[in-house]
Amino acid sequence: MKCEEFLERHDLLRDVESWRGTLPSEELEALRRHRGECDRCRAEALEGDEVAAMLRALPALEPPALDGEPRR
Repeated sequence: MKCEEFLERHDLLRDVESWRGTLPSEELEALRRHRGECDRCRAEALEGDEVAAMLRALPALEPPALDGEPRR
């Protein structure tokens, strides 16, 4: 697997590892293998995981009501 492919598909790996998705076992193994072997991709994946965790930790906001329309 090339770095570009890993970085494009890392979100899928994150979803599988957080029980929110599935991948064929061959693809899952290839992604995990590349992450384990490539320092650059592993660092970028960790950074992306940290950003995703920070975004999930933000409180939910209710959108403002538009003029004349009730909030949902």
